[in-house]
Amino acid sequence: MPSEAIGPEPWQPWQCLDLTYIYTLLHYGYGLPDDRKINLVKKIRSMEVSWALGAGFHLLNSYHENKLKESREERQRQLKEALERDRQDLEARRKAIEEKEAATDKRLASLSTLVKIFHWFSDWMTHLLTSLNLIS
Repeated sequence: MPSEAIGPEPWQPWQCLDLTYIYTLLHYGYGLPDDRKINLVKKIRSMEVSWALGAGFHLLNSYHENKLKESREERQRQLKEALERDRQDLEARRKAIEEKEAATDKRLASLSTLVKIFHWFSDWMTHLLTSLNLIS
């Protein structure tokens, strides 16, 4: 079929099924940005090499998987570091609370001793005053 039979409209790159497929796969499948320049070769010295596109896609995919794996490992490392920092922070807080509780226990023990001394002193004064018949 001659090109005149197709119509007066000039050929557009998006009309090529191969290019549309390749663009869609690279852009939406592999996330390549629109402004990234790539060169596709279909023939070298009269030999068909478009089959190499599959290998190219595989290389792109493995690169993408490696980047995902690296970023996943980096994220896991960062999470482990954050978890360790949180554990250390919680341990420091726990120790601070235990120290405050120990200080409070010491104060309560001191107050308890003071109350016992005051009670003992008031009992002694009551006995003394009773024995002196100053109070009945």
